[in-house]
Amino acid sequence: MGEKVAVVYFSQTGNTEKVARGIAAGLETAGTSAELMRLERTDPATLRNYDFFGIGTPVFYYKLPYNVAWFIKGLGGMTGKFAFGFLTEGGHAANTFRRMQRRLGRKGVTLVDTFKCLGFDTYPPFLGKDRQAGHPDETELRAAEAFGAGLPGRRDRIRAGATELVPTFEKETGRFARLAVLLTRPMLSVVSPRKHVDRDRCTRCALCVEHCPTGNIRLAPRPRFGWRCVYCYHCERVCPEDAIVCDWTRMTRRVERHYPGDDSA
Repeated sequence: MGEKVAVVYFSQTGNTEKVARGIAAGLETAGTSAELMRLERTDPATLRNYDFFGIGTPVFYYKLPYNVAWFIKGLGGMTGKFAFGFLTEGGHAANTFRRMQRRLGRKGVTLVDTFKCLGFDTYPPFLGKDRQAGHPDETELRAAEAFGAGLPGRRDRIRAGATELVPTFEKETGRFARLAVLLTRPMLSVVSPRKHVDRDRCTRCALCVEHCPTGNIRLAPRPRFGWRCVYCYHCERVCPEDAIVCDWTRMTRRVERHYPGDDSA
C-alpha cells in the first residue's frame, strides 16, 4: 500500500457518505489507503499529516454549508498540499466548487479534481415532493468509485507540472448563484423559521444534541440552541416525538416562487 489519503465528509442523511465510501473504494483499487473521516468529528489540523485529502459535502442554500466553510478556515497554512472535492446537490450547486477552490487556495492547497451528483433533498419545504429521490443511485456511485481510482494519477501529474489539469470554474451569475450570495447567515436568521421546543412532547432523549453537525444544541434541561446553527433543521427531522416545531409556511411560499410547478428543479 502507498500513502494514506483522508476522505473527510459531512453527511446527515447518508447521501454524501455513500459517495465518500465510493471514492474511498476507488482509491483503494488504485493502491492508495483511504481513511474515511466524519467532518464534525475531525480536527482540521490533523489534515496536515496528509499530503492528499478530500472534502465532501451536500450543498446548502446553493453553496458550502457554513460548518464546512468553517472547517476549511480552520485548516491553517497548508502550502504544497493537494485536495479533491465532492458534492451531493439537489440540482443547483451554483458556484460551490468555485468557492471551495478559492477557500482551499487561501490555505495553499491545490484542488486537483471534483465530483458531484444528485442527492435526495431533505430540506423541509421539499419533503413529500420526492425531489431527487433515489439519488445517489448505483450509476452515480460507480462513477464516484471511478473518480476515486483516477485521483492519485491526476494528482501526481499536477504535482509534476501539468497545471493545465487543475480545474477551473466559470462564475455562474444566474438566479441560484444570486440566491447563494443573498442567503447569508444573518439573512437566514430572518427568513428561516425559528425552532420551538414543545415541552409537553420533549422527552430529553438528546437525539437532537447527538445529531447536530455543529454541536449547537445542549440540554438545559430541554434543548437549547446556540449561535452555530447552519439552518439544516436536521434536529427537527430526527426528533422522534416531533417536539421541535417550526412554522414552514413562509419559507414554503418562497420556495414555491423559485420552483413554480417543478418539483425536480
